[in-house]
Amino acid sequence: MVSASRDVVVVGAGVIGTAIAYYLGEAGLRVTVLDDKPVGSGCTLHGTGLVWKMIWNEKVQYQLAMEARDVLFDLAPRVYEASGIDPQLHTYDTLLTIFDDEDVLRLERDIEQSEGDIQVDWLTREDVLAMDARINPEVQRGAFLKGSAQIDGYSLSQGLARGAERKAVEFLRLRAIGLERQGDKVIGVVHTGGTIPCANVVLCMGAWSNIASDWLGFPVPIKPLKGETLRIKHPEQFPVQISRPSGGGASPRKDGLLSVGATGTNRFSDLPGDMIQLEYDPTPTVEGREYMFGMSKYVIPSLDRGEVVYHLAGPRPLSADGMPIIGPVPGVEGAYVATGHRNKGIHLSGLTGKIIADFITTGSAETRTPLDRFLAQRFGGGKEIEFQVDGVTTSA
Repeated sequence: MVSASRDVVVVGAGVIGTAIAYYLGEAGLRVTVLDDKPVGSGCTLHGTGLVWKMIWNEKVQYQLAMEARDVLFDLAPRVYEASGIDPQLHTYDTLLTIFDDEDVLRLERDIEQSEGDIQVDWLTREDVLAMDARINPEVQRGAFLKGSAQIDGYSLSQGLARGAERKAVEFLRLRAIGLERQGDKVIGVVHTGGTIPCANVVLCMGAWSNIASDWLGFPVPIKPLKGETLRIKHPEQFPVQISRPSGGGASPRKDGLLSVGATGTNRFSDLPGDMIQLEYDPTPTVEGREYMFGMSKYVIPSLDRGEVVYHLAGPRPLSADGMPIIGPVPGVEGAYVATGHRNKGIHLSGLTGKIIADFITTGSAETRTPLDRFLAQRFGGGKEIEFQVDGVTTSA
């Protein structure tokens, strides 16, 4: 079956794909989104949704994150108004707890990556315990960071999808299986039910994005990085986020639950077995739960009074260098990729959507952050691509 021609086909209906569709719909383009899974049901569903200044791996990535934060704070209320779905964005402050020299090194690294943008108030042990007596009394000192935030990725993706639909964006529960090309130009997307002629395609298939390498004749070096997270119902209020720089703590959500974890980031140990895997494994594990809960209970012993409501797991898209891949595909006119966001996709979703929409509608993207570090062209040149990401096992 050949469908009606579209300006753009977006492959993938996670938070990245729905954000792209939302912006393209606002621009008045005829858009179809293809995904054989429900909207927001992949790593978007199990992401913690932190929107904050900590744990960015490079200075340019920190710049991208702060620009994305501004975009998300502008986008979330517009999505709520357009869709009637609350993305559950809310703000709070963060109490950073320091137990050893490793915590100090990690916190100082984050401050250095921000080139002075991160401003914390340093606290004595007595100050920390006065702020929250539930913290382990073995704490040595602390720091107070203002202006952190959290958003629910699933609600955001649902709101983006509904808002896009109200701009005539079409969502189809079908799986893309290839591209039609005329020379070096995209002219259609092949799916399990037929073909959609189109002038542009955006490939944002998360951990499965490497499949597109064969379609494009250009490498999309993505592997699945498993992550697990917990959501806990606790009888006590948590007015601020409590976080240990080397791992552990609890983040309050707008729905009243606490986010605890997750595994699979450079801030948690590179452990064997189920903790960090490069395979498509959506299974929560006892080891993951005990690891996350154990680290967090060390920081906040009274967490054991809470009830685990959700234990979520799934693969996140890890690129060969750990950085997102956003923008046009060299040598293939009309092809774009948006993937490799690792555990930062929810935070970076709005800006990613805006960047891709700008490339398609104007031919360029105007951002405060230099984009060269994130463009697909860095993987061109015919060289063998090796996965080199600190803190992640790549031999699996």
